[in-house]
This record gives sequence, C-alpha cells and structure tokens, in this order.
Amino acid sequence: MNEPSRTEVGGCLKPIIDYHALIAVSDAVRRVVAGRLAGGSDEEVEPAGLALDSPEEIAARLAGNGAIVVEPVADIPATMVTEQRRWNAWVDGKYSWIKGKSEVDHSKGPLTNVMAGIDYRLMSNVVLGVLGTYEDSRLETQGVSPIEQKTEGYGGGAYIGITVTPNIIFSGMATYAAIETELGGASDGDTDSDRVQLSGAFTGYWYFGTTRLSPSLTLAWSKEWQDEYSDGLTPEQRFETGVLSPGAVLGHTIALTDTMSVEPWVGAYFDYTFINDTDTDGAVDDNSYGEQEDVRLQLGLNLNLASNVQLALTGETSGLLLDETDTYAGEANLAIQF
Repeated sequence: MNEPSRTEVGGCLKPIIDYHALIAVSDAVRRVVAGRLAGGSDEEVEPAGLALDSPEEIAARLAGNGAIVVEPVADIPATMVTEQRRWNAWVDGKYSWIKGKSEVDHSKGPLTNVMAGIDYRLMSNVVLGVLGTYEDSRLETQGVSPIEQKTEGYGGGAYIGITVTPNIIFSGMATYAAIETELGGASDGDTDSDRVQLSGAFTGYWYFGTTRLSPSLTLAWSKEWQDEYSDGLTPEQRFETGVLSPGAVLGHTIALTDTMSVEPWVGAYFDYTFINDTDTDGAVDDNSYGEQEDVRLQLGLNLNLASNVQLALTGETSGLLLDETDTYAGEANLAIQF
C-alpha cells in the first residue's frame, strides 16, 4: 500500500473530527433544552417525574394503590426540580476514542469536547441560552511514516428552546469556533480554520407509568474553512458535513427520596450523513466518503441529586455500520438551576 500524502491525511482526518464535534454539540444542546422545557410550566414538579408528597404515598403508589401523576422529564433530568427556576447553568464533557479502519485514515486517538452554557426561561415555553465550546484531538495514522494531526479549538454560540406541544420540544443552536491544526510527519506544518455549526431538533416525551419513551429527530450541519498550511505542502481546504439523526431513548425512573431519583436508560440513533465533502484548492473535489449511514448506541444514568442539581452519565459506541471508524465515548453532564 502506498503511504498517503499529507493532503490526503488532512482531508480524511479533519472530516472525522468535524463529524464527531457536530454530534457532540448538537446532541448536548438538544438534551439540555428538552430538559429545561419538558413540562412547559412554572408550576412545581416533583423529582423523578412523580408527584409524591410523603414516604407513605410513595410506598402506596409504587405498590399500585392510587393514580400516578407523571411530569415530563428529559434525556438529562434538568427539570426534575421542586420549582421551575428561571436560570440554568450546565457543563458537559465528552471523551471519545476514535479508531480508523480504512487505508488512508487508518488512525487512532482521542477527541475531547467540553461545553458549558447558561440559559434563562423567558416564559413557560421558551428558553434562550449561550454556550462556550472547547475541543482537542490527536489522531495518528499507522504505517512506516505515520502522520499525526492535532487540533485545538475554542468557540461559542447561542441556543433556543420552544415547547411546540405538551409532548414535543424544539431546540436550535448556532456556534462558531476557531480551530488550530498541526500535521506532524516528515515535516511539520500548522494552519488555522473557522467552523460554523447549526442544528435543529424535535424531541418528544411519552410516559407509561414511570417509563419514558423519547423519540427525537435532529438535523445538523457544519462547514469549516481551513487556510493553507505554514509549510506550503497542503493548500486551502473546506470541509462540509450534514447529518440527519432520528433516534429514541427508553428510560425508567426510580424514586429514592422526595428529592433524589435515578433513571437508567438506553438509546439508539441512526445517523445519516448526507453531506460529507472535502474540497481542496487546485484539486478535483474530493467527496472522501460520500453519503454514509451509522448507528450509535447509548447507555446512561440520569441522577437527580437535589431539587436543583442533576448529573447525567452516558456511555456510547458508534461506527457499527461504518468501514472507516469505530468510536467509543463517555460523557458527563452537570446542571444546576437557580
């Protein structure tokens, strides 16, 4: 097998990072917004989605004596609070290990995405927030002459959430990030780029006792404009990604105390990448992979630690249908209302 050129490596590794960064940010914002608006009311709600007033009532209702009142909750339990507070602050960290399988990008390495945001409830059915993003990656090809790509980027943006119906939440976000990329190998080079991300999602909530079914549909898009490398070996490039992701989460809430609960859940998403373009100046457009399909599987725990503090833990695997990469990830999200 011929060793890939630096231009080929950059044109294959960067779309992988852009794809996973887009999924990480759009998915986090979708869940945060849905968590804030599920229920769509300023009225008090009980933790774990159950309106229970005493230990005796908890025992009676769990035994099946009396009706159970369920309030909507989200993928992360941001609304499992005793009152709908106006402000919500959150931080999300996701660590992914990417392992490439194809000849050109047979690479491996970590990608770290960190996001933090704060939002304000404008009214019972609308929230508006801002967020900051950070990412860091290090992928290295295999072979006689390995090439390492490092990226680091900072960004920010805004997001909005709207209650469409009592069971459906819409979320949208727009972000910008400045990315620094280094390619190391026979010679070193670095470059800067600008990336824009947009996404919109609908998330639904239906309950069967204390069991939750949350289908969702997300449309996400990103484009990155990368300058020529400092060593002059790699010209300007542009990377564009568009992903449509239908999926669903199934969870079951267990009340621990009047302010604490746990919800184990499972989720599955089908990611259809309908735009996957790499354009290099002076070369024929390189649609590296073209359209592709993948499946992401998730396991998680939503922990309601106090009336206004929630922690969500997620494990994820993807690449089940891809010939290019396998990815394994862990994610944590902490939200506090005030």
